[in-house]
Amino acid sequence: MSGATTERRGVFQLLTSPGPAAIAVVRLRGDRCGKFLRQHVRTRGKADPGKWVVGRILHGELLDGAGEPVDDILVSIHSPGPAWDARLHLHGSPGVVRCCRELLSESGFAEEMEAVSTLWPAENTIEAEAYALLPRILTPRGVQWLTRQTKLLSEALRRLADASDIEIARERCREIISRSEIVDWFTRPLRVALIGPPNAGKSTLANALADRQVSIVSPTPGTTRDWVESPGEIEGFPVLWLDTAGLWKGRELQPARPQQRSNSHQHPNTHPDAEAIRRTRKVIASADAVLLVLDASPAGQKTQTAFVSDHGDLQPACVAYNKTDLPEAEADIRASLPKKWRDLTIPISALRRTGLDALTAQLREEVGYDSAALTEPAAFNGRQVANLEQAINADQRHFRKHVLACLQAS
Repeated sequence: MSGATTERRGVFQLLTSPGPAAIAVVRLRGDRCGKFLRQHVRTRGKADPGKWVVGRILHGELLDGAGEPVDDILVSIHSPGPAWDARLHLHGSPGVVRCCRELLSESGFAEEMEAVSTLWPAENTIEAEAYALLPRILTPRGVQWLTRQTKLLSEALRRLADASDIEIARERCREIISRSEIVDWFTRPLRVALIGPPNAGKSTLANALADRQVSIVSPTPGTTRDWVESPGEIEGFPVLWLDTAGLWKGRELQPARPQQRSNSHQHPNTHPDAEAIRRTRKVIASADAVLLVLDASPAGQKTQTAFVSDHGDLQPACVAYNKTDLPEAEADIRASLPKKWRDLTIPISALRRTGLDALTAQLREEVGYDSAALTEPAAFNGRQVANLEQAINADQRHFRKHVLACLQAS
């Protein structure tokens, strides 16, 4: 599809830095905008987007596919339909930005490639594209990886262009393409939901992992009613920790008391605990990985059996066996857990911050973040991948042309 056709149908571009921030601005263009704005943006007064006035700022909500609010936003129209040019002004949470991106992609929009940077002199297109991508990299380790790629990838492509064995060269191209997902490891935080029964220590663990106070900690079960997100890192990979309300069934289906229904933030006709659980399940569905937190204390053992019975279908990336610093803590609970959880269990103390390195290493391994892959050449944008795919499918005569096209854009 040509660039002009893509823009006519629908493209979007993140105009602000992708890291955690107060605001994020997403630009939309193309004739898909009208339909997207009608389906996923609800403004006060619910006026049709076709009647919105250019230059006016509208207050509204971004809606997901089910019509549920995702974020409180502002919308500005810079050009009306059919040649739409609009801006969505979001809160700068990486989770909100990611959800907006996904909604746009599902609606047929293509993400516009960033312009090649001219901030630093570049010897070839690979370097220029790396420099353009740098503002989206969220951690120092990611910056180091990307800057090394300017040499690793360039040298690998030059060797491939001179390769005598075309089949081996094609396989090398496939390997470089297979590592193209690494750029996502450093530009999109891994969303990790901390799940478990009430009072298992999820909020204490969230604070320890984020290395700052982000969640209220209390011995009273059910203190966390809504999910709390906080940015952090695992061995230099960006992470968004999602502290959630405790999961259990006991009070989930109780009706709300009359005085509780007046709270506009509660889900209609449910106990507030049930609404917290509903939100927790929504977070689980949107998370990239689940970190299950269980309680090693005698009090925790009383709820653990019921929790395993109710939620044994969870697929955690790792299981944190918390409060092992207590003298009365159980030594090992693996035998009482579902078989699929046993090898994922790491004893920790969130309060004392012990065992956290082993826990995060287990998590990194389970989600497939392979540190060894960082030393190998990797494609890091769609143009490189497209040229390498063309090289793989080309005959020997045209193979070299497509490989060299990665080094120098036409």
